Amino acid sequence: MSGPSLWQLAKNSVFLWVGLLFVPIGAVFIGVGVSMALEERAFANRGQTADATVVDKSLEKANFDNNPSTRYIVRYRFTTPAGAAVEQTRQVSVEEWERLAPGSILPIRFLPERPVDERLADDSTWAGVVSFLTLGLIFVAVGIPLLVSALREISRQRRLWRTGTTVPALVTGVAASSTVVNGVLQWEIRYSYTDPAGAKHQGRSNCMPEHEARQWRRGDRGLARLDPNATASSIWLGNSNPAPDSLSQSQIERSR
Repeated sequence: MSGPSLWQLAKNSVFLWVGLLFVPIGAVFIGVGVSMALEERAFANRGQTADATVVDKSLEKANFDNNPSTRYIVRYRFTTPAGAAVEQTRQVSVEEWERLAPGSILPIRFLPERPVDERLADDSTWAGVVSFLTLGLIFVAVGIPLLVSALREISRQRRLWRTGTTVPALVTGVAASSTVVNGVLQWEIRYSYTDPAGAKHQGRSNCMPEHEARQWRRGDRGLARLDPNATASSIWLGNSNPAPDSLSQSQIERSR
């Protein structure tokens, strides 16, 4: 039995897609955190201080379009040790805005090679570094095990489709699963089967939409495919036709 393609198995694996979403997001968060940490280190090692002079201040009132809260802005200029004049604007807190007036001195810190990327002398982004790295590690720590689990399950199902033995299966229940896809709760078919040695086993189908699962009822008979080397491992086939040499015609008729 050739069974579904690798793409079809992957497409139906919720864990695979969640893992593929979480790992890149985590990597982006980690990358941002590392970049911020390197910048903090650069400011600590090579940063220079200067007294900037406030030349103007203004505010942008809140509105319903693109400014949900009032922005308090000061404009200031400073001169680097190399003699370059730099003028910048910055959003500050309302308390800072009220304290500053044209002519006030505002201590800043800048990198000699990038004076326009200055910051207030006492500013730090270490809290942001910790937040980004923590979130990134959480996403990666969750995503990688999901990916590994999904790939193992896809490999198992593909192997059973190719080399498994088809046996009659009895539906023991149709119920909602714990998986939600695009906000829709998925269902599963629970079944039992007997291996060639006479031992009974339980199994669960892949998750599926409710309308598809409800086509089956407790007591219905279908087909499952088990691993000859680990008979407790199986996949639900439903009404799929088995390979001619894996299940006798009389068994097929009895299973329906």
